[in-house]
Amino acid sequence: MRLMNKFYWILLFNICILSSCGDTHYTEVEKYYKSGLLEYRGNIDKNGYRCGFWIYQDTLRNKIKGNYVDGFKKGVWTYDKKVYNGKNSVFWNIDETKLFKFNLPDDFEIKEYSHEGMDFIQAEYKDSIELNLNFIILDKKDLETKNMREFLIEETKKNAEVRVLEEKNITVNDLNALRIIYEYSLFNNEAKAYFDQYLINSLKNDCYYLVSCYYPKEKESADYHRIFSEILFSIQEK
Repeated sequence: MRLMNKFYWILLFNICILSSCGDTHYTEVEKYYKSGLLEYRGNIDKNGYRCGFWIYQDTLRNKIKGNYVDGFKKGVWTYDKKVYNGKNSVFWNIDETKLFKFNLPDDFEIKEYSHEGMDFIQAEYKDSIELNLNFIILDKKDLETKNMREFLIEETKKNAEVRVLEEKNITVNDLNALRIIYEYSLFNNEAKAYFDQYLINSLKNDCYYLVSCYYPKEKESADYHRIFSEILFSIQEK
């Protein structure tokens, strides 16, 4: 009887994995560190998206596990190391704007509004106002004559005292982006924080996605940055 029960759960688990891939046309992929330790293992569907069950592992053997649907994290993911919420798990949802889709944890709240012709999407962690993300869609036609690097820094200085810590050009899911990291403090406020800003160039929609995250300069900052990166690198244009 125990053998039958074990077989049943293994079969059910595999069915769940295949169903999250949409069909059975998928390719198993895996990668190992030079030491021979597994770095990741999972499935890619026929459209090149991650699907089904995936496992990631760092060089210290800390694991992250969960399911993808059409390239997005979906449902409960488990983490060996506690994350921003003080837990070892995150429930991931798939959210979207009119131009792109992205992952967002279930304990973040979405607020949308427009101002001076710009669309703003704010995602705020429900348990702490100190952790929030902003998505701003900028029309390139309004910025044709501007040096975007200087424009971003000058606009940021209007709201706080800032010092640029790092800047570099990167790619976010094949989209070219400029990343600027600031040390940030509100005027007349000694408390300092990090302000991480990405200007993503969308050729498809002829606009910029300005994605930024503010988080306190404390021991939790690494956890906040990690979750911000997972959200940022989930962006897929429609």
